[in-house]
Amino acid sequence: MDPFDTPTPTWEVGRNEVRWEPPDLVRITFRGVTTTADSLRMTEIYDAIDERAGHFYVLVDGREVEALEPGARAAWLDRDKPYPIRHLVSFGATFSMRALVMTIYRAGRILAPSRFTFPLEFKATEQEARARIDELRRAARPSVPPK
Repeated sequence: MDPFDTPTPTWEVGRNEVRWEPPDLVRITFRGVTTTADSLRMTEIYDAIDERAGHFYVLVDGREVEALEPGARAAWLDRDKPYPIRHLVSFGATFSMRALVMTIYRAGRILAPSRFTFPLEFKATEQEARARIDELRRAARPSVPPK
């Protein structure tokens, strides 16, 4: 069955979970070690969501992530088109994981700036991360002058 045929489309990717929360949010829960295959599958899911719904915000739960295989890191960088991400907000990751993710992100911004067009932020909790995404949504809406 196509995950899009469910109320909350969800994909299991290795030990990780990718969940679409309409209208414009992808929530990713990283668990354990993320493999190269996991990274490649996640980018396929991003593209499928983009085809159906357009660009989206990403909320990353990093509380259970342990590591990214070297091939997984390279897979995030080795992409032939821009990521369909408006803004990525991560929460719960350890300092060392935040540092690793920021290193990958900065490498992407330097080596492939046309593909890494989205901002990246870290927050302590899911509540703070969701509040930030709500703030970004409000700021992105065109303002309508009062009548």
